[in-house]
Amino acid sequence: MKILVLSSFFPYPLFSGGQVRLYNILTNLSKKHEITLVCEIRRNEDLKNLSKIKKYCKRVKTAVRARQWSIKNILKTGFSFYPFLLTGHTNTKLQEILKEELAKENYDLVDVETFYVMQNLPKTKVPVILTEYNIEYQVYEAWVKSFWLFLLKPLFYLDILKMKYWEKRFWKKADKVITVSYTDRQTVEKVTGKTVEVVPNGVDFKYFSRIPKVEPKTKTVAFVGSFRWLQNKDAVKYLLANLWPEIKKNIAGVKLLIVGNRAHKYLGELIDPQIEVADSVSDIRKVYSRSTLLLAPLQIGGGTKFKILESMASGLPIVTTPMGIEGLSSTNGILIGKTDEELIAHVEYLLKNENVRKEISQKEKEFVKNNFDWKEISAKLEKIYENWR
Repeated sequence: MKILVLSSFFPYPLFSGGQVRLYNILTNLSKKHEITLVCEIRRNEDLKNLSKIKKYCKRVKTAVRARQWSIKNILKTGFSFYPFLLTGHTNTKLQEILKEELAKENYDLVDVETFYVMQNLPKTKVPVILTEYNIEYQVYEAWVKSFWLFLLKPLFYLDILKMKYWEKRFWKKADKVITVSYTDRQTVEKVTGKTVEVVPNGVDFKYFSRIPKVEPKTKTVAFVGSFRWLQNKDAVKYLLANLWPEIKKNIAGVKLLIVGNRAHKYLGELIDPQIEVADSVSDIRKVYSRSTLLLAPLQIGGGTKFKILESMASGLPIVTTPMGIEGLSSTNGILIGKTDEELIAHVEYLLKNENVRKEISQKEKEFVKNNFDWKEISAKLEKIYENWR
């Protein structure tokens, strides 16, 4: 098949969950299909990574995206029916590339990664499949509810109303919608009346299980996530304010390791000798290997979380919220906390019980190996493509 993939981001380096997902799907589907990738890039230096993607695509075409937070975008949004997110991703160059590609090539389908670039796609008779990583208006709505500056809330809620309108409109416009969790599927099906397919996120099991899990000398609680995203900013803020003081008080010498793109920029200098912050690491597997457990106190966001799948494949015990296990068919040893007290109790229980950690580690690895390897995920996506050829 000839597939045109439209993405709001360049899929390398692997800094975010979206990049991990798209990169692995491209590597697997390119074995049987001809893929053209058309995407936005944040800055010109992203082009140095073209070689990482070109070997999986017949063509890669990019359009530089302007900075999202600018006076120009804010003013445009104020006088537009588009929400702020769509305004920032409306790209004239991207529109030109797409129009040219669809005019000269006979594509079997268009795969759009995230709804907020759909406005750039010209009218076409080629089937369009839209993949939603989250339901974005729900993510922003949850964030605004907890926003501290009340005077700005009415403006944010207006923007959410516009986002909700366009997100739902594009669900209806697409020939097929794919979500990464069953909860999101129910929402989209209720709006569209169409059958929605679930293609969860995956993990390269061999890669993450290759480095053996070892018990660190210092009990270490890890938090992992890109700080480009509201979900992770919200979660780490909650962790530091509500969970960490009590954990530190009850477990002598425990250490908190926070790893994520832009972590230092978001957190600044934390005056706590028991907290280590890293913006990026050469090999995330070493973070999972040197940690005692992963704490993911997620409050907002949807889809299957890469940090959860990677930790499971690495054999790292996990404490999270119900939001953290969304998209998984089973918890398989993951400890779920709905309140501050439950999350703290789970963390302390795991830190104190090495045998329990070992038992959970084995369960997690078996579960991920059998259900979430990228080869299986890509095969499922391929079947959906074939039905819409």
